[in-house]
Amino acid sequence: MADSEHFYLEELVENFTKSNNDVVKELIKKMFIHDGVEAFMEDKKLKITGYKIATSDAIKAVEVHKSPTCAEVEICAKHEIIFDKDLLLLGMNLSLITINLSIPKKAFIDLSGVNVNNECHPKKAKDGENPGENGDDGNDGNAGQSSGNLCILVQNVDNINNLEVILNGGKGGDGQDGGNGADGEDGKTADPEKVFNTAHKVNFVVKSFANFTTRGTYSNIGEKEEEGENEDGIKFYKNTSYLNGTTHCIRLYKGGKAKSEVGKGGKNGLGGKGGFKGDYFVSINGTVFNDTFEVEAQDGENGKKGSVGKNGKPGTDGWDIAEIKNNILHEKQYGVKQKEKLYLEFSDEFSDESVYIRNRDTDEYEHKCYVRVIPEEPKQVILSDRNCEEELAKNEEERSNESLARKSNPIDIEVAKEQFQMLTQTGFNVSTDVESEVEQEEIVEIHRLYEAYGITLNDHYKPLLKANDDFLTPESVLGK
Repeated sequence: MADSEHFYLEELVENFTKSNNDVVKELIKKMFIHDGVEAFMEDKKLKITGYKIATSDAIKAVEVHKSPTCAEVEICAKHEIIFDKDLLLLGMNLSLITINLSIPKKAFIDLSGVNVNNECHPKKAKDGENPGENGDDGNDGNAGQSSGNLCILVQNVDNINNLEVILNGGKGGDGQDGGNGADGEDGKTADPEKVFNTAHKVNFVVKSFANFTTRGTYSNIGEKEEEGENEDGIKFYKNTSYLNGTTHCIRLYKGGKAKSEVGKGGKNGLGGKGGFKGDYFVSINGTVFNDTFEVEAQDGENGKKGSVGKNGKPGTDGWDIAEIKNNILHEKQYGVKQKEKLYLEFSDEFSDESVYIRNRDTDEYEHKCYVRVIPEEPKQVILSDRNCEEELAKNEEERSNESLARKSNPIDIEVAKEQFQMLTQTGFNVSTDVESEVEQEEIVEIHRLYEAYGITLNDHYKPLLKANDDFLTPESVLGK
C-alpha cells in the first residue's frame, strides 16, 4: 500500500461508480500496487512480513495460511502498517510491529472468543427406556473461547483515536438437562381371553352334567380348593363344588406385584464457564500507552445449568380378574371391563352373588362355605419419594474439564520488543544510507555542472590580485 494520502485516493477510486470508466479506475489502481507481502507458519504463529502492509493484504494471508493449529498472527512491516480493513481474528493473539502505523478512518481489531453454539448439542440427555432404568446424566456445557491478546509496538502512529479494540471472552454453553428415569415395572395381569376361554366354558358344562347325573359325586371326589402362584407372580384361587343339583365354580386371579425399582433421573449438566477477556500492550516510541483508544474487554458469560432429570413413577400392581358361576345359566365376571382389585369374603349365608365351597362346609370353618367376590378401590403402589433435587444436582467438584475456560497463551512481549528494536535499527541504517545516497547525488550533480561550463577538476584556483585602491586627487591630476 502507498502512503496514507494514496489510501484516500484509492477510496475515491472505489467509490467512482457513477460512470462506467472501469478502464480508468483500473489504471489508477495499478499506480498504487501494494508492496509484496510474505506469510509463513512458524510453530503455531503465522508471520506476515513486508515493507508496507495493508490490513486487507494481511487478511488475505490469514485466509490462505490459517490452520487449526494457528493461535497467533504477527504482522511485521519494515516501514508501515495501514488500516484499510478491520481485523477480525476471533480467539487469536495478534502482534503489530512496525515503524509507522496509519489509521486513516474508523477501524477495529476484534480478537474476542467465540460463543458456544448450543444448537449443536441435544438439550436433554437420554431417558431411561426399560422399566426401572436410570436416565443419563446431562453433559456440562463447553467453555466459551477465551479472547486473544494484543501487542502493538510502533514508533509513530497516525490517528490512533480511530482504532477500537474488542477483547471479550466467549459465552459458555448451557448444561444439558438430565434424562428422566423410566417408570417402575407394572405387575402382570391375567389375560381374561386365556383363562376364561371357550375350553373353560365347555369344561364347566361337562362338569355340571357329570354332577347332575351323579348327584355331585364327581365334584365331591375330584375338586378341592386350589391356590398357587404362577411364574408371572399372579396368584390364583380355584374351586368347583356341587350343591342341590347345581355346580358352583369360582376362578380368581390376583395381579402380580409391581417391581419396587424406579429409574432415577439423571444429574443436570453444569453451564460452561465463559471465556477469559484478552490482555493488551501498546508501546509508541518506547512509551506504554494503554489508554489511547477505546477498548472493550469483558470475561464471557457463563452458560446456564441444566435441570435434574425426573425420577420414574412407581409401577402399578397388576389388576385382578374373577368369575363366578352358581348355575349353568348364571355367570358373572369381575375386572374384565375395568381395572379392579378384588378380595374374597366368606360367610355362612348364600346369595345370588356367592358360590358354594364344599370343603369349607365344616365345623373347622364354622360352615362359612359361601364366598363372594368384593371389588375395592384400586390403589397405586406408593414407594419412597426419591426425586430429591439436592441429591441429584451436580456440584462443582464433578465439573468436566471441557467446561472450564482456559486463558489464551500470553504474547511474549520481550521477544516482540527485541524484534521491534531490530526493526528500528534497520530503519535507522536505511535512513543513513539514504542520506549518503543524497549527498553522493549532490556531488555528482556538481560534477555535471563543471562539465557543462568546461571546468576541469584538475584546474587550480588562482586568486585574482587585489585592485589598486589609490584615489585620484586634484594634485595628482595637475601634476603637482
